[in-house]
Parts: sequence; C-alpha cells; structure tokens
Amino acid sequence: MSSTSSNWVLNLIDNITAPLRNITGASRQANETLDDIPETLEEINEEGGKVPGTFERIGAKLFIFNQAAEAIGRLNGELQNAIEPGVAFQASLAELQSISNVTGEQLAEIADRARATGKVFG
Repeated sequence: MSSTSSNWVLNLIDNITAPLRNITGASRQANETLDDIPETLEEINEEGGKVPGTFERIGAKLFIFNQAAEAIGRLNGELQNAIEPGVAFQASLAELQSISNVTGEQLAEIADRARATGKVFG
C-alpha cells in the first residue's frame, strides 16, 4: 500500500503541483505587467501632451508661410501689371518692324516719339 500512496503523491506533485507553479509564475508576471500599466499610461499621456503643442507650432508656421506666399503672389500680380504696358509696347514695335522693315535708328526714333506721345496723352 505504501508504494501506491507514494505513487499517488508523486503523481499529485507531477500532475497538479507543477502546473500550479506555472500558473503562480504567470500570475506574478501578470501582476507585474499590471503594475507597470499606470507608468506606461503616464508616459503615453506625457508624450501625447506634446503632440498638440507640436501641431500648434506647425500650424502657426504654416499660417505664416501661407501669408508670405499670398503676399508674394500679390506682389507678382502687381509686377505683372506694371510691366504689361512695356511688354505690349515692345510687341507693337516688333510687329511694326516686321510689317514696315524699319530697323535701327528709325525704329528707335519711332519708339521715342511713341513714348513721348504716351506721356502727353496717357
């Protein structure tokens, strides 16, 4: 009978106690992990708190960039408006030259007279 009881005790130790030890170890690991969660959440919260500030800084810089781009666009439009009469005048002179074969000093004299007339009559 003693061999049966010792066999039963060994089976109990092998089949039940060892898995219970594994469960106990896993439970300890789970508790340690759960204990770390508040610290991890705190770190996430701290890092997450930085994100809105970063987006605000980027947004402010993009706003300034957009304002500068609009100002450059307006300046470009004004410069285009300012040079438009000169471009049109040069195109007219080129057309006059191609039609009449007038070149050199004669074309320069016509251009000067046209400029003077433009100043007088607007």
